[in-house]
Amino acid sequence: MNAPAPLRLAAGLAVTAAEEAFRLPYRLRRAPARVAAAPGAVADAGASAAGRAGTRVLARALRVQQNLSALAAKGDEALADLVADDSAAGAEAVFDDDPGAGVRATTAEQTALAVGYPELDADGLEDLLPELDRARIAALLDYELAHGDRPAFTTLLGNALAQAGS
Repeated sequence: MNAPAPLRLAAGLAVTAAEEAFRLPYRLRRAPARVAAAPGAVADAGASAAGRAGTRVLARALRVQQNLSALAAKGDEALADLVADDSAAGAEAVFDDDPGAGVRATTAEQTALAVGYPELDADGLEDLLPELDRARIAALLDYELAHGDRPAFTTLLGNALAQAGS
């Protein structure tokens, strides 16, 4: 969709705000454990403090750029859902031995990006799982197996998939 950047960012921000509002009860439930496990907030005093400060500024600038890109991508997806185009329904056809393989891979990628899966840690995934349906959990499991196969993530996704199936 060729929407203006401010509209894409606004739509992405609205979707993100709705997602975060949904996750708030789960995050509040684990807040005491996170506070207790947080390391001391004592700043290091050293000769290379200026170098570290410059690195932190650069890292924050890059993170802001990544966040803006993620918001724009979410906005694109939200706007595309609003303006669905039926002419592109067969655009993801795959002609090989397993006709569904390419579509499943594409769906797994799209699902992972739509929910911000690549940026999640295990706690974030645990927060996200209650709001996902069986198909999305299965797509994220496919994505994880293809892109990292991290035991904690595959276990969480596998258990959630088993619970969703019952």
